[in-house]
Amino acid sequence: VPYVDGLVREYLLFRGCAGALGALEAELAGDAGRAALRADRLAGLVLGELVAGLRARRLRSLWAFLQARVFAQLDAGLQAAAREVWGRVQRRYLVHAAESGRRDAVQEFLELEGPALLRADPQAWGPWFALAFLRDPAAEPQLAPFFAPEWAAALEEALRVVPVPVGVARGSNAIDRWIRIGGPRLGVTRMVLSVTHSPSRIVL
Repeated sequence: VPYVDGLVREYLLFRGCAGALGALEAELAGDAGRAALRADRLAGLVLGELVAGLRARRLRSLWAFLQARVFAQLDAGLQAAAREVWGRVQRRYLVHAAESGRRDAVQEFLELEGPALLRADPQAWGPWFALAFLRDPAAEPQLAPFFAPEWAAALEEALRVVPVPVGVARGSNAIDRWIRIGGPRLGVTRMVLSVTHSPSRIVL
């Protein structure tokens, strides 16, 4: 791992990415001795920075990287689970954009992801293409469940709940463990919500 850290530093220096190099040094100093992929850190980046900041292209690029380098190494069942998580993150992005009054962000995201979404599941994703043109999307029956605060909270909890102490860099199945352990917790979240809310209102 220190060897790889050195290569990354060298690359950032070569590209003149002084800010990125400084951020890397700060991260390494704060996490000294840990070579680990932590699901809470990944969730913080995805939800707290990229989704919250409406950075569609960066979000898409990050997930494509994870898909190609990490999720693709998992068995078929876990790959399907990863795709399901990505679908939830995409919905959260669109909801946040709509709640922020950013119709341009909704349209940008659908221009980037729309063709793939319609190919994957046109029935599920079709209603989302009207999102930018709706006065009150949270009042639309097909979209309303995703605007519920409980839905957003459940997604965040499911993504953040399990820290992964074993690093992918060491050849371990960190993401495998993240999904395996997070999956049951996600099921528990579903059960809790089904008790306190109508299943037709909360969809995860």
